[in-house]
Amino acid sequence: MEGLILLDGAKGDLGLPAGAFDPERADGIRDLAAQAAIYATQAHGPGTLRAYRSA
Repeated sequence: MEGLILLDGAKGDLGLPAGAFDPERADGIRDLAAQAAIYATQAHGPGTLRAYRSA
């Protein structure tokens, strides 16, 4: 069994080591990771920047 790479990027791969996940659920895990990446990107909009500046 090999590990599962969820996201690959400039700062390296984000993955799960072998044995840390159910291989039958790998596709669902990848889908959730991709969705989380989209949500995180969208969260860094203008409102977020205003909140950081006012804190």
